[in-house]
Amino acid sequence: MMDRLRRATRSLWQTALVISGLLVLAVVAELLPPLQAFDAFLKDRPGVSQFLQILTLGMAILGGLMLVLAQFLPAPRHSLSTSQDEAESLSPPLEYDEVKSGSSRSFSGEASFSAVKEAWRLRAWRYDRSWRIFFVMMAGALLMVVGLFGFFVVIGPPLVKLLCGGALLYALGRTAWGFRRA
Repeated sequence: MMDRLRRATRSLWQTALVISGLLVLAVVAELLPPLQAFDAFLKDRPGVSQFLQILTLGMAILGGLMLVLAQFLPAPRHSLSTSQDEAESLSPPLEYDEVKSGSSRSFSGEASFSAVKEAWRLRAWRYDRSWRIFFVMMAGALLMVVGLFGFFVVIGPPLVKLLCGGALLYALGRTAWGFRRA
C-alpha cells in the first residue's frame, strides 16, 4: 500500500514539474525578442506565411507518400558484368524479417548507422532493392517530420514555435551527431 502511495505521489510531482516547466517555457517564449520578431514578421506578411504553410504541408505530404509508396519501387537494373549475387555481396547487410499470416504480411527491418553510412558510400541503392526502399523511406520520414514540425512553427504561437522548433533542431542535431560518430 505504501509503495503504491509513493508511486502515485512521485507521478503527481512529475506532472507538476512538467506543467511548471511548460509555464516557465511559455513566459520565456513570450519574452524572447527573436521569437517575437519572427512571429510579428509572419503576421505582418500573410503571403509569406501562406507560402511557408503550403511549403511545409507539401513537404509533409510528399514525405508521407514516399514512406507509403517506397515498397512499390522497382528492382534496380544490373549491368551485364555484375550478377545479382555479386551486387548483393557489395552492399552492407540490411536485416529484415517478413511475417506472413493468412492474407496479410508485415515487415520489420533494422540497420545500424554505420551500415547505413557504408551503404550510402557504396551507393547501394543502385543495385540493392532493399537499400533503395530504405533510403527512399528515410528521405520520406525526414521530409514528413520537417514538414509537420515546420508547419506548427509557422502557424503556432511563440510557445509552439519554441517547442516544435527546438524539438526539430534537437532531433536533427542528435541524428547528425549519431551518423558522424558511426
